[in-house]
Amino acid sequence: MRRAPCRAGPDGFVLVTTLLVLLVLSVLAAASHFVATTNLDVARNTYAAAEAEFASDEGLDLALLALREVHAGSETPPWPKAETLLPATDRYAVEDLTYATDEDGTVVGGRIHVVGYGRESAAHRTSARFTVAAASGFEGWQTTSDMTIKGRVDLSIPLAANGRIEARAARDARSSSAQAARPLGASGVRDDGSPHPCELGRGRHAPECEVGTAAVRAQVLDRDGLVDAWGGTCSFTLSGVTNVDADAYPPGTRLCLEDGSEMTVRGEANGLTIVGGPDTTVRIAARSSDAASLDPPYGLRVSAASVVPADGMRLSGRNTLLAERDVVFDARDYAIEGTAAPGGGTIVRILIASEGNVRFERKPSSGLQAAIFADGSVCKRGAGGMGFAGPIYARAHPDVDVPRPCTPGIYWNGGGGGRVESVENDDFLSAVRDPDAPPAGVTLVSRRP
Repeated sequence: MRRAPCRAGPDGFVLVTTLLVLLVLSVLAAASHFVATTNLDVARNTYAAAEAEFASDEGLDLALLALREVHAGSETPPWPKAETLLPATDRYAVEDLTYATDEDGTVVGGRIHVVGYGRESAAHRTSARFTVAAASGFEGWQTTSDMTIKGRVDLSIPLAANGRIEARAARDARSSSAQAARPLGASGVRDDGSPHPCELGRGRHAPECEVGTAAVRAQVLDRDGLVDAWGGTCSFTLSGVTNVDADAYPPGTRLCLEDGSEMTVRGEANGLTIVGGPDTTVRIAARSSDAASLDPPYGLRVSAASVVPADGMRLSGRNTLLAERDVVFDARDYAIEGTAAPGGGTIVRILIASEGNVRFERKPSSGLQAAIFADGSVCKRGAGGMGFAGPIYARAHPDVDVPRPCTPGIYWNGGGGGRVESVENDDFLSAVRDPDAPPAGVTLVSRRP
């Protein structure tokens, strides 16, 4: 009997297909599990890295605050080592702390490294350079109004304005990486909360500027208070129109002017003080040098309604010019000199302060290195650049009229601001100290995660 040949039934095909589908699903499930597990690992690692970064930033901020507390109340404190600066914690630690000193061994700054820890053994390191602030803690150009800088200028000094900042041709010439690490400028905020613009330079290499961050406090020139702090009584009282030879007066002499008097000072001032009341004018065509026998030493101190820089004025050392009206520099031959600092900047010892404006009408014949304080505005106008190194504060009080083309705040046509190492003039401190500002101490210079 012959049998029919066997034929494959549908059951075998279904079995094979089922096995293939199960295999594909298993592969997809394994891949999905792997992807999900990997994403969870990435998320955990990212979280741990962020946790470590935030911990390092927190540790750095607390370390800088601790350094400030150590410095407060003592110019030469026992500076701590890295392991004793902060309490022990599992979130962060000071990894390294090095100090920079001057020739006398005094700490002038340093660098700090902090490591922050996160879960899964994550770690993040951040660092900062810091300086022990100068006595004034005031180094830049500041105004409660706007700042306009015309022409191609090299700036190596920070700018801050509660209004806008316009310096379209400014070039950042700061020499050290620590200075270059921070923004050169900071503009303010309008009444509606929107930021004022800040335009510094052009192109990829334009200096950095923070928009809407400045908070320049309004401060007042206490001229009478400064004069009272000078102390002393009138050695001589002069009236009318007089010419004075400063060489004729020994250090510590105080000349007083009656109302309506006009004085021209020539020769070399060595510890000479001149004080005049309302409606007095002092024209300065003199040189100056510090009187070492006085404490503090100084060359020339003047307070009058009008103070007029004249041809032949050469100020060096500690000098203070206080005026009620505008101080206008329009002489052709004058100089105001600071001292070169070891770090390459300038040590400023000369203060020019006015309850009105301070204006520069012509380019000086030589150096101009001073601190300027104005209840009104500070203006440099006219053609030609002017080398200038020193801090500027312009209160821009609305009651003080500003002549055109000057504008309220700081208007600077050409020239530039140079780096200020420190301001060594007690009158400057008294004129601009902000009672709400933190004390001089440790200041963050740059931060590099």
